[in-house]
Amino acid sequence: MNSNIKIIKESQIKHMKWSGGTQSEVYIYPENSTFEERNFIFNLCTATVDLEKSNFTFFPNYNRIIMTLDNPLTLKHNDGEEIHLAQYQPHTFYGEDKTVSYGKVNDYNFVMARDKCEGDLQVISLARGCTIFPKVGNFSCSKVMELIYVKTGAVEINDNGITDTAHQGELIVFDTPQDQRKFVISNHGTDTSLLIIAEAHIL
Repeated sequence: MNSNIKIIKESQIKHMKWSGGTQSEVYIYPENSTFEERNFIFNLCTATVDLEKSNFTFFPNYNRIIMTLDNPLTLKHNDGEEIHLAQYQPHTFYGEDKTVSYGKVNDYNFVMARDKCEGDLQVISLARGCTIFPKVGNFSCSKVMELIYVKTGAVEINDNGITDTAHQGELIVFDTPQDQRKFVISNHGTDTSLLIIAEAHIL
């Protein structure tokens, strides 16, 4: 497998506590940065919200995208109107907003340094026998990374004939230049695979 393609195994994921539950750091970039020091360009994590009402951690100078993985989630930013999120519906907000959440959920978070990274989240349901290809385009940034989290099922990555498999709870990191992306991702299993795809544009 290309050295710019890697699979983050579930055993490599770092777990920690936050004020409303637990957090699992799926990936951080650069890889030598730390969540605690706030010196990262972007961070992907899953989290449990164990309280009916909780206050989100402040992230000054960062943008955030949150997506609930199961139950409905209600948010309020800066004592404003309620925002109701359904399962797998992404929502973007400022990390320095005073944010209160209502509802016990498991969620997926994409946290980006505002002046260094832009990105988005989407969910793809990949049926048995189906294949997806890398996204290509002309982007006005220094680097584009694709990070695919396997929420359910398993997928095979084929990179110029070299194959590997990512299972449920694992992350595929593609750090390959746009013009060199030759990989394909396929579902050869018996069940549909649910993939959460983050695209990070490093400015």
